Formats: sequence, C-alpha cells, structure tokens
Amino acid sequence: DGIPLSAPGSAANLRGINTDLFSGASASFGARAGALGGGVNFTTLQPTQTWQYRLNAADGSFDKYNWSIGVTGSAGKLGIAALTTKRGGNNPLTFQNYLDQSGFTYGHGGESTNAGEFIKLRYGLTENTTLVLTALQNSQATVSLCTQFTGILPCGIGPNNGSTSKYQFVYGTVQSLVGQVAVQATGYVSSNNGLSNQINRSIDECVGALVPCPVAEPFATNTNSLTRGIASQGTI
Repeated sequence: DGIPLSAPGSAANLRGINTDLFSGASASFGARAGALGGGVNFTTLQPTQTWQYRLNAADGSFDKYNWSIGVTGSAGKLGIAALTTKRGGNNPLTFQNYLDQSGFTYGHGGESTNAGEFIKLRYGLTENTTLVLTALQNSQATVSLCTQFTGILPCGIGPNNGSTSKYQFVYGTVQSLVGQVAVQATGYVSSNNGLSNQINRSIDECVGALVPCPVAEPFATNTNSLTRGIASQGTI
C-alpha cells in the first residue's frame, strides 16, 4: 500500500510475511525513499460499499493445503476489509524412521504451517479527509528436517527441533485533498521475531559405528527487529 516494509537501506524478509494476505503487486521503476532503483508495491484488500465475501481453498498431496476467508463492506462512513488465511503441509519423508547424524532413529517431522490475519478500517472524516488503519500479522512454524548426505548418514539434529517466527505490521494513514494537492501521511510500525529452537539437538560422535553415541549439543537463536517511521507524499 505504498508503505515501506523495512527501514531505508535494508531489505525486507518476505519469507516472514504471508503473501496470501496481499491482493496484488506492481513494480515501480522510479526512485523512492530507501530504494533508488524502484521497488515492488504489494496491495491489500480495500473496503467496498456493498458487503462481499470470498473463500479460496486448495488441497494437495503430502497433506498440503491452503485456504483464505475474506470480507469487505461498509457500515455508514466506516469501511471494513478483513482476511484470514492459512497454509501448511508435510514433507515426503515426514513420519519415516531412519538413522541420521544425530545418532537417533526416530520418526522424522517435516510439518510446516503459515497463518496470517489482516484488517483494514477506513473512515470518511470529512468530504476531503479520510482516515485509514491497517494491521496484519503472520505466524510460521517449521519442524527441522535435513535430508542431505554430508557423510555416511543424512544430516540431522534429532527430534523435537524446529523454528518459529511472527511478523506484525501496523500503519495509520491520513489522506486529504488540500486545494489541488492530494496529501497522504502515514505512521507505521513493523516487528519481526524469529526463534530457531534446537535445544534438543544432538550430534553422533561415532558416525558409522555399530552403536551410535549421540551427544547433546543444545543450540537456539532468537532474533528481533523493530522498524518505525513516517512516510508522506503529495500529488498535484
């Protein structure tokens, strides 16, 4: 919606954002704040005058699925758009039992889920001024699964390890027509929290031996980012 997803000079991690929450995208090749060579503008659902409902759903092999439910409409001067979506699935090796470099033989996991929610409220304050509030969040969870052969056995760190992340983005916009100039000012806040949880990680120090000897090597990484800013523009 024309609002930066990250601070100027830094790239946004679109892997942490559920793009199912977007309704479209377009490329801009003109210079803009924080992106001299242009950018990609993702658009979200907009309120409509009449109530409209949408449902999308798909199902596939290896338990893959995705669905989204959306509604747009208006109640007096207040316009509303809301959307909830989720997708997930498994890996072909999920639930299979085999020995890996952790030293354990266990039912491997490959489940992943990606769920997001979105809401937009638009209120006509005056004939020339409109207030818009938009909020979205996305949560991801993935079970660790490594299938590459980096030695005698496929790489692996043992059961009950995975990663989770949550992305949140909120912005409020004032749009007004001042004479022949359309002015827009937006304040925005975005946050991203990621956790790589390998507390149950193990490494087999006797790889290839008749009797594996797994040794605990717990490890975890938590990353947090916060971006706040103001974006404004005027069009004659």
